[in-house]
Amino acid sequence: MSGPPGAGPPVAGPSATALLVQRHLAVPRLGTYIRAAGGDLDRGVELYLWNASVAGALWEALGHGEVVLRNTLHDRVPWSGVGSSRVASRSYCC
Repeated sequence: MSGPPGAGPPVAGPSATALLVQRHLAVPRLGTYIRAAGGDLDRGVELYLWNASVAGALWEALGHGEVVLRNTLHDRVPWSGVGSSRVASRSYCC
């Protein structure tokens, strides 16, 4: 994954993609990124999309960690007497 965008040369006006994103996102939401990009809509949208990519990668890693934690707990907790055969088996998890 590369660093945050924004080093490109200035363009004549906002791209069609930037205008589309601007139309569908709330002003306060996108405004944060546009301000961080010095008022440039295209750079602000690029920054927003980069942030979404970073957040997605974080959620993926958290998901894998959650599965590892759940499986570790399943293997180490004494499940006898729990009362549910579903809980005592691995049929519910990965």
